[in-house]
Amino acid sequence: MRAGPDDEASSIYGFKIVYVFDVTQTEGDPLPELANAIGEPGDWLVRLEESIRKAGVTLEYDHIPGGAQGCSVKGKITVRPDLPPNEKFAVLAHEWAHELMHKDHERRKETTRQIRETEAEAVAYTVCLACGIDSTARSADYIQLYRGNEESLKESLVCVKKTAAQIIYTLRMKHERPTSMRAMTLSA
Repeated sequence: MRAGPDDEASSIYGFKIVYVFDVTQTEGDPLPELANAIGEPGDWLVRLEESIRKAGVTLEYDHIPGGAQGCSVKGKITVRPDLPPNEKFAVLAHEWAHELMHKDHERRKETTRQIRETEAEAVAYTVCLACGIDSTARSADYIQLYRGNEESLKESLVCVKKTAAQIIYTLRMKHERPTSMRAMTLSA
């Protein structure tokens, strides 16, 4: 029987005193930081934002608890507002990849977080590359952070390729009007 608020005795379990240090109280070399994307997205960033919204995904810029740069939850993408444009672009591409690949409940059950993060970052890398942004070091750091590897990437290659192609096609078709079906096929 549990003791209630009016009973004489009640106990609290699970608290433990631990020591916590602020980074300013430590010595040694600075901790490594993740690499950033290199290059300017120009109007690709605006195109990406418009394409996400047009796809019915809510997009907002707001602070995210826990230090994440972006997050995607059931039709809503949130990105930190203080990121430089190239990082915003890379984070948006990553989060939109999550929306396209992982919002399906069955797909989420079939994959681990390691696989989902590896897939989303591989898509972001491909989209960045197609739009003139070099995210090679950034994407490699991110994939290693989630312990992604060549094997997990190979298993996801078809899904990554399909999703990246879908995003790139959407970005390019918004401003390029092919004159024939053949031109549309070649530009995709």
